[in-house]
Amino acid sequence: MLHARPPKEYDHWAALGNDGWSYAEVLPYFKRFEHRERGADAFHGAGGPYNVAELRDPHVLRLAFVEAAVETGLPRNDDFNGTNQEGVGCTK
Repeated sequence: MLHARPPKEYDHWAALGNDGWSYAEVLPYFKRFEHRERGADAFHGAGGPYNVAELRDPHVLRLAFVEAAVETGLPRNDDFNGTNQEGVGCTK
């Protein structure tokens, strides 16, 4: 499972006239709602009711898939809710 909230989608909704739905406006709500086990930062919260955890036991084929994708030139991305949503990755 991947927990993602792409900024471009929210900004698009706001541009369509949906006041209050830009990424900058909804991010504080995501941060309050979230409990990221890795800890809070500019894009993530801690202490909220919605737990976001690292993948505890990734399958070896999943890790091999990510490495193969990186070898083809795709950028590694270990946080799809950080500064960039492009690339391939899984935590741990």
